[in-house]
Amino acid sequence: MQGAASSVGRQRITAALQGIDPAARVLDVAMTAYPAQPLCWAFVTVEANEAAGSYRLRRGSLSLAPAL
Repeated sequence: MQGAASSVGRQRITAALQGIDPAARVLDVAMTAYPAQPLCWAFVTVEANEAAGSYRLRRGSLSLAPAL
């Protein structure tokens, strides 16, 4: 279950970041599941914007089932 949730989470995070900054490319998404809730994740992303010559790190949390 955690492997599938990780894949879905990575896709959702990447899509959300592309919506915020379409010029940036997501290079990596590091994720850690919360021990008590495997559908909630802490994450750090690495993005590159080659046109601007910059890199960006973002951190946040994601719930795959926020209504639970």
